[in-house]
Amino acid sequence: MACCKRWRTVVSLFSILLILGLAGQSSKAFAQADIGLTTLQDSMDPVRGQDDFTYGVRVFNYGDKPAQQVRVSLPIPQELTFMAASPASFCSHNQATRRVECDFGTMATGLEKPTDIHVRVKRKGSKPVSLALKASATTTSVELITKNNHQSETTTFIDRSPKGADIGITRFAEGASSSDNKSRSFDIIVKNFGAGQAANAKLVVMIPSLLKFQAASPATSCKFEPLSGQLLCDRAVLEPLSNGGEGIAIKLTLLDERKTHGAVKVKAILVASGPDHDESNDQLELAVTLGAPKFSPLSAPINA
Repeated sequence: MACCKRWRTVVSLFSILLILGLAGQSSKAFAQADIGLTTLQDSMDPVRGQDDFTYGVRVFNYGDKPAQQVRVSLPIPQELTFMAASPASFCSHNQATRRVECDFGTMATGLEKPTDIHVRVKRKGSKPVSLALKASATTTSVELITKNNHQSETTTFIDRSPKGADIGITRFAEGASSSDNKSRSFDIIVKNFGAGQAANAKLVVMIPSLLKFQAASPATSCKFEPLSGQLLCDRAVLEPLSNGGEGIAIKLTLLDERKTHGAVKVKAILVASGPDHDESNDQLELAVTLGAPKFSPLSAPINA
């Protein structure tokens, strides 16, 4: 009888090991790629005729397997003129179809690819018009989820006809990151579209606590206040573009020390003394993905 009990014990242990082995093989069999567009964002909104701005697009592979032949596609509306796309080695513009297509080949698990589409507004008119732009990502691999393969962004076009000062943020976009994705750079451009000077122009950048300030240029006019978490950049007079004014170009570097996925918003606010023809473009928010994404973008972001 003792011999039979031992035999049943051996058989039971063997069955458990067999089930665990099959479960492991099953999970490997169902492992799939899962690409998703984490970001589609314009660098300024609203925009006016002859404005240059950027659409930033990011694609990420959330799956357990590499994604093959990944392509990001973005149509260029008739209201816009295509200027450039980066990285240029992966992206091309088809003039006949007015589409920018970026072929990234094979994307490993946990890999993100950023794309910047630079455009110029050629529209003229007095009535505001909202334009919805859609981007899509495709792969030849079988995917777990396809809902996150599309993103849309709405940009408003307005008239440019002020008589006094008309200051605005024309670009707020993320630039190149360090190889370890910890040091993140941002470009901010401020201009005066009006006919008159803007006195005491000041740009305030509100930096969330999950990002650490590293540097800003020009250092002579920008100062970081640790207690408030704000970067202040001053300019005594902001000359209009019609009078040879070049605006202010600011480069900001922040440190991302998170090891898990999250998202925050960096806000830029522009103010000046005296009237401003249009205040709708004096504030911009930029969504920033932190750390190494582990979940689908359908999950809620972490705001700070």
